[in-house]
Amino acid sequence: MAGVPQTLQIPPPVSIQTMLYNTYLQIIGGGNAPFVGPLDALVAQGASIARAWSQQRLLASYTGSADILRGDGSGSPEATINFLANGEYDLTAAEAARIAGGGTQAYRKTWFDQSGGAFDATQSVAARQPPFTTSVRAKGAIGGIASTNCDLPFTGNIAQPFFIYAIVTVSTGSSRNILGQSSGTNYLRESALGVLTTRFTNSLASSAGASAGANSISSLLNGFSSFIRVNNSIVAGPGNAGTSALSTDAKIGGGTVSANSWFALAGATISELIIFNGNPTALAGWAAFDTARRAYYA
Repeated sequence: MAGVPQTLQIPPPVSIQTMLYNTYLQIIGGGNAPFVGPLDALVAQGASIARAWSQQRLLASYTGSADILRGDGSGSPEATINFLANGEYDLTAAEAARIAGGGTQAYRKTWFDQSGGAFDATQSVAARQPPFTTSVRAKGAIGGIASTNCDLPFTGNIAQPFFIYAIVTVSTGSSRNILGQSSGTNYLRESALGVLTTRFTNSLASSAGASAGANSISSLLNGFSSFIRVNNSIVAGPGNAGTSALSTDAKIGGGTVSANSWFALAGATISELIIFNGNPTALAGWAAFDTARRAYYA
């Protein structure tokens, strides 16, 4: 209105740091924040990652590929599958690998380790490469067909204490190893009716089972203070899980040609496997991390 003083709108003060950061975002990503992986917050709190295999890019520091798939089409074509800019697995490229050369099934030859230690899990024998599917909750997973001879070996000793964390879809009726050794030792197993057993030299069991769909199954290996968690609830422990380290003949998916292999029957899939040095469950962000990982694959 003419003759009436107008209120001067003064914007709130902005720090120099904020202005510089906003400028940085505009330069590197067109206004998008830098990529932050699901594991970055835990690492910032002190978590130590020994191994990390996943259908998602887990760490901002990891810039490598996701895996190598082999198709069963003409010439057994292989394809290196990358993560998209947002950290998601490139399912379109994986599907192309499956049907390349007239194929119908893709198999995972290599699952790249994201921990920074380059402990990639590779199976060079085609007959032992675990089947890969793009259809598991639109995220991808390995497993799910009848086989007793599929695994992904990896190298490098891991001394106790260490914590195995896996996102799996379980099916009851047969025992399955998530991790094993060629000697037949089971590290984390989903058994008939959901009974869970971690074994080194002795057994540690519980009658509590996992539910249908994506589950987190985890275990601390630390002698007498070991425990097993299903969906972040302790179902067994403390107990004696032995004193052995995870040694160089460890394999994802079992490691023995037996009915106890993870891939023994259809219905069991693995989407993520992380091994921590020490016990990360005391960190402030652990519960949120576990909830978010299960929700991601739900």
